Amino acid sequence: MIKFFQNIKNAITGNITSIPIIDDAPKVRIDSSALHCPICISVFGSAPAILSCGHSFCVTCIQQMIKLAIRNAAPMQEPLLECALCRAQTSANLPLVRNFAIEAILQSADDSLHEANAESDEIQGYQLTESKDQVA
Repeated sequence: MIKFFQNIKNAITGNITSIPIIDDAPKVRIDSSALHCPICISVFGSAPAILSCGHSFCVTCIQQMIKLAIRNAAPMQEPLLECALCRAQTSANLPLVRNFAIEAILQSADDSLHEANAESDEIQGYQLTESKDQVA
């Protein structure tokens, strides 16, 4: 992924004339750290919530942050939650917004895993049938 962005930078600065295209690639490798909640370190099970600063967290962690912000807010003041990564403050009263980009990546990874498992089952079934034929 870093190489991809380096190639984009080179194309913008004129160092190269083409940018690698990933649209038609059958598979693309990504850094999986973007698929983990930075608070609980769990892989996102569903679409994470995204704060106004752009950082994403699992819904469970965001809800805990909101509860804490509401509990710690002074009477008659708007509760503010602080991003665990950049410390930007966001109103705890704003609705949670889903990060659809990460949700799409998670869905794609899940689909790829199911395809790989199906292929593995087919191969194992073939090997099992082949072994039985050899015994007979």
